[in-house]
Amino acid sequence: ARGKAVEISRGAIEWMFMNTFYLHISASIPEYNKFAIRLAREVGMEFVGINKGAFMKNGKLHNQYLFGIKKEDVCHQ
Repeated sequence: ARGKAVEISRGAIEWMFMNTFYLHISASIPEYNKFAIRLAREVGMEFVGINKGAFMKNGKLHNQYLFGIKKEDVCHQ
């Protein structure tokens, strides 16, 4: 990921975990969005699977990559 995207995303994830009761964040990213996939990995999200043919763009079905991150992996309290 470029620029401040990783830093800002990490800060947003940490803020969300510290200021809400959520314990997990998940992301579903279309397979062709390489920037978002790289960003998810760089902020510490774990690849958890593929949802095949779950996203349509321009009449074509694409796979979605599923990522997740747990509060315990971000906030070591």
